[in-house]
Amino acid sequence: MYFETPNHERIEKQQILINEINTIAEIQDLSTHSTPPAMRGWSSYSMKYYMPDSTEIVKSIHWRAGDENYLDLYQLELLAGRNITEKSI
Repeated sequence: MYFETPNHERIEKQQILINEINTIAEIQDLSTHSTPPAMRGWSSYSMKYYMPDSTEIVKSIHWRAGDENYLDLYQLELLAGRNITEKSI
């Protein structure tokens, strides 16, 4: 199940909701994130980086924000890199 909460709420309120949801025995997995992977729409940014020869590269990137449980919850496989951990958030 996916539901939206106000994104301007304080972290303390978000943590209270997470703690309450975690007390429900039927809930097996929980992730806090911006949107599910297949949800319509996106957030995008321009990313700038430089090649070894100092050539500037600018790309438009689309992203989804999620915690350390996001990939497992949606059974997503990383093609490169590593998942974030609770300590890295």
